[in-house]
Amino acid sequence: MIISATPAKLTQYLKTQEDRDNGMWNGHNWDGRTWVFTEDWSVHIKTATYEIFLTIRKGFKTDGGSIPPPADTLIRPMGMYLLAWLVHDAIYAAELMARVKGDWVMLEILQHQRMGWFLRNGVYCAVEAGGAAVWASHRPSQVARDRELMDFKYIGEVPRHLINKDR
Repeated sequence: MIISATPAKLTQYLKTQEDRDNGMWNGHNWDGRTWVFTEDWSVHIKTATYEIFLTIRKGFKTDGGSIPPPADTLIRPMGMYLLAWLVHDAIYAAELMARVKGDWVMLEILQHQRMGWFLRNGVYCAVEAGGAAVWASHRPSQVARDRELMDFKYIGEVPRHLINKDR
């Protein structure tokens, strides 16, 4: 897998929701989870079987990793695996591909980022188990708004084990 992202340092392009609304960076009354892209961000992911080109535009909201307690003591929502969380959030929010395929992309990014086998597969199983409820709760109007904040291109084949798991 080859991953290139522009800009490489993500956190300088994310602000809290309140900061975006108020035009400042003070953190007061922040919910602790919602971040907003302040600049466009692009990532190119290339594997042996597929390629993804994704640009997330200024204004997209994310929570980083949706890590529930107590797992958030092991895996930080805005930590070293932020790239995987952001790509996954974009795929989910804008429904850019089937849910299970987006989960698989996240798993492969986590492997590329050297998250241990047990932990990354635990994350994957948790996302597979809980992702359906999140996906089902999407409002078409919000999906349409999020799609306006994305440029997305997928080239390649669907891994064989994901065929007919289109949910």
